[in-house]
Amino acid sequence: TGPATPPASTIVLGAFSPASPIYGQAVTLSATVSGPSVTPTGTVVFTVDTSTYNATLVNGAATALVTGLTAGSHHVSAAYSSTNGYAAATSSTAMLVIGQATPVVTWATPVAITYGTALSAKQLDASANVAGTLAYSPAAGAVLNAGTQTLSVLFTPSDTTDYQSVTQTVQLAVNQAATTVVLSANPNPAAQGKPDVLTATVTGAVQPSGTIVFLSGATALCTSTLNNSGVATCTFTPAASGTLAISAQYQGDANHLGSSASLTLNVYDTAISLQLASTQLTYPGATNVTVCVSGATKATPTGTVQIDDGTTTLTTLTLGGNGCAYWYISPGLNAGTHTITAVYSGDKNNPPGTSDPTVVTVSPVPVTMSVSCWNSSFPYGGNFQCTVNVSSNAGAAQGNITYSYDGGASVAVPLSGGNAQFTITEPTVGNQSVVIGYAQQTNYAAATPQTENFTVTPAPVNVSLTPSTYYTTVGSSVTLAVSVTSWSAGPPNANGTVSFYDGSTLLATVPVNSSGDASYTTSSLPVGKQTITATYAGGVNYASGSSSATITLAP
Repeated sequence: TGPATPPASTIVLGAFSPASPIYGQAVTLSATVSGPSVTPTGTVVFTVDTSTYNATLVNGAATALVTGLTAGSHHVSAAYSSTNGYAAATSSTAMLVIGQATPVVTWATPVAITYGTALSAKQLDASANVAGTLAYSPAAGAVLNAGTQTLSVLFTPSDTTDYQSVTQTVQLAVNQAATTVVLSANPNPAAQGKPDVLTATVTGAVQPSGTIVFLSGATALCTSTLNNSGVATCTFTPAASGTLAISAQYQGDANHLGSSASLTLNVYDTAISLQLASTQLTYPGATNVTVCVSGATKATPTGTVQIDDGTTTLTTLTLGGNGCAYWYISPGLNAGTHTITAVYSGDKNNPPGTSDPTVVTVSPVPVTMSVSCWNSSFPYGGNFQCTVNVSSNAGAAQGNITYSYDGGASVAVPLSGGNAQFTITEPTVGNQSVVIGYAQQTNYAAATPQTENFTVTPAPVNVSLTPSTYYTTVGSSVTLAVSVTSWSAGPPNANGTVSFYDGSTLLATVPVNSSGDASYTTSSLPVGKQTITATYAGGVNYASGSSSATITLAP
């Protein structure tokens, strides 16, 4: 008889864990083996595509952990080898599907921008945890409307087998842009009872649209739509003369904030005529003024006219029998620009009104500046002094003169009665200059600057040499004392040195002290008459000088 046939065994693949794995996850494979009698023992070899994983059968079951599988479908089977007499067995093949992983895309909410600002890298700043490319929508350079806008980015991984593409979105706040309104009137001043055109121009980051409301005070004149250039107009007819506060209020649009502008519109009455003999004056500005009122009826206008300079009333005049009033401006107008109007009071036959403004320019009065300075040349230690006078046809000038010494900072000196004085104390040795000026102030024009030059010479010195003795024996100690003084600047204060000579032989060089003194003691003078000379070499701002003395030394 032949050998007995091994009993058959059965191997069955278990469920995958996890059931739906994705790329990067480990997968547990399992299998169970059964037989007709005792529990099978032995090994199980799992095959995934062409790779194998060995496992030991325990209580009829075996598992294996599989990692590193790419995304996609993989064929899985298991083969049983017995160690207790069972025949080998192979399972059926199962399909293991590894899903693609989802990349992590990070994109913080960007800082708000203003309409008209193009998207930049600052707003488009997403990143992913794996390699790939980012495609933004809208792209950089786009200009978004105001409001809450959605930005999106499509991330495409470099590894399209194991990773899927991801779309990420964030919300971007786009604020409305500011606008500016420029308002004008034509003509301005406007004539009472005649049409006047108001024009408003609105600008912003991008050309605004919408409407403009034109108002006179709180009264709406008209509402106009901006054209493609951001311009709106309003034509109205002023009913009365005077001053109108005109404003243009832009209402804004979806992308732009509202804004406004205003102007003062002077409306004049053509029945009131204001004439000045001259509108170009010099301070004190004075000229003849004539005001005439044309009657609304045959009756000659009566009443008064008030002459105003801006909001300041200059005088009130009574109309004469011809409906006119005359005045010579007094006191004169200050330098500057003046807007003169005539305001008629009205009477029972004629309504009140305001004339067309007349602009008068008053120039500062020319001035004459004279300068007297002393001294033009002096030794160090003295002062340089100047007296300045600034006069004009309108009297003594007011304000300050200025002076600058050797290009230094400008120094202001107040005028009193048109005069000012200043002193430069102890200027240093050399050629010096002072620039004196008078700038335009109040009603007085500027004067031509003047330059004053002067020279400071070194302070003259007197050198006095006094020996401790004029007669002594050889080898005795002799002290040579020197005093340096100056009549203009006093003694040099530790400034310079004194050299002591015996004939042409230099004995010593000694600095002067704070009192201008120097001394030298020696016991080396030779026998005979010796001519000792003390020479001060000069110092900063001081001249040089010398003095001599004869000393006899006996054997």
